[in-house]
Amino acid sequence: MGPPLLIAAVMAVGAAGNTGFDEPPRFDGAGYAMLARSLLDGRGYRSIDQPDAPPHVHFPPGYPAVLAAAWAVVGRSAAAAHALSIACTTGAAVAAWRWFRGLFPARVATLLGLALAMNWTWHRVGGEIQSEPLYMLCQQLALLAALAASGKGGASRGARLGAWLGAMMLTRLIGAAVAVAVGLELMIRRRWGALAASVAVASVVFSPWAWRLATGQGRTHLSYFPEGSLPSVIAGNAWFYVLRVPDALTGPFVEVGTVFSPRAYPVAAIVAVAASLIVARGLFLSLRAPRRRAAGLVVVCNLALLLSWPYTEAGRFLVPLVPALLVVAAEGGADLARLLGRRRPLSWVSALLLAAAMPYSVYAVVTDRAGAERRLQQPVDAALDWIARSGDLPGPIMTAYPAEAFWFTDRPGVVPPAGGPDAIAREIDRLGVAYLVLAEGRFARAESDPLSRFVAERPDRVRLAWQSVSGSVAVFEVVDHPTR
Repeated sequence: MGPPLLIAAVMAVGAAGNTGFDEPPRFDGAGYAMLARSLLDGRGYRSIDQPDAPPHVHFPPGYPAVLAAAWAVVGRSAAAAHALSIACTTGAAVAAWRWFRGLFPARVATLLGLALAMNWTWHRVGGEIQSEPLYMLCQQLALLAALAASGKGGASRGARLGAWLGAMMLTRLIGAAVAVAVGLELMIRRRWGALAASVAVASVVFSPWAWRLATGQGRTHLSYFPEGSLPSVIAGNAWFYVLRVPDALTGPFVEVGTVFSPRAYPVAAIVAVAASLIVARGLFLSLRAPRRRAAGLVVVCNLALLLSWPYTEAGRFLVPLVPALLVVAAEGGADLARLLGRRRPLSWVSALLLAAAMPYSVYAVVTDRAGAERRLQQPVDAALDWIARSGDLPGPIMTAYPAEAFWFTDRPGVVPPAGGPDAIAREIDRLGVAYLVLAEGRFARAESDPLSRFVAERPDRVRLAWQSVSGSVAVFEVVDHPTR
């Protein structure tokens, strides 16, 4: 079995082992599934989970369009969506190995490819109904195209690169950071024809979505940038990513030590700083090495954006960066290995990165960590299923994630507005809300559901209709509903 097949097999098994194929779409994934259904039903790119089904301006249309195309062929199901994600992740791992092969000798490239194939974050995200798997595939194909365009230049190679860059940005807007990194690499190498062609093609591919963002109504990604002190956001995010970068390549060890085990914080933080310094050294060396400079630029441009972005998503934004982080970690580790007198330092460090990636990934599959997390969400499924089967009041559902409710019930939903119980009461009256779904503790250190305060202060407005055994999830009927 050659390296591509071996890497594909390891990645596919790892991603499948962390995937529940009957698991419905969750959180943002439910939003993507809702948009795919809108396209599949011929309703255009609209938020059909909202009462007025407005044109959608938040998630780019790349992943919903691909998901809709897959469902058009095999039928709409969660299993098909999970299988599509695993196929994309597997393809991305093989493309990453081919990219490594253009940067390193064959042995090093294979070891880094296997380290990626064993990466716990790629296993966990690899089968989810989310945009990351498709984005990772587009990103790695774009980096492969950039390798060809920066090496030999030419308008045709630049055009192929531009097509992948456009597809990448249509999947996740953070792809613009990779596009800037690739553009800088072409400029440094003076591949002006390839640069011009890539910019032209990427602009054509992305311009329809750019026009919708410029002219549409609703909250776009640009509105999420911090309104307060940017230096304070950057400082907080810098420390966050110092702690999370080592975890992205090994396992959530630093996170456990700094978030869930306060006594271990000093030791975990010291380990994280030491590992991040090695990565930083590798980043410096990569930027000085023409062969691997593009990988360093990808890390720099992505981190420049992430440091100013006010949301960290628990380190999720680092998942597509893992291939580039492996490159810079190998460079930094090899530099340290040379100081220690190791022979073949790149091979030695690449094997060490593979060894570091294996323990937690194997542990996660053997102990079904992903399954345990999925089971935490089952009370929400039961609540929404109760509304679908037994809810006889017409009207939308008020819940933190309306797209999840739409998947189960086909009812539109509405997010509880800011402003406390008074604002929630006005929204209930304005839209004729029928049910409230209150869910607590859906993820670690989550803030209290705003509906809990409304229920506590306005008991005359609601009646308990269903509750989970633990009491963490409940469905309330609106008592003074217009139909009564």
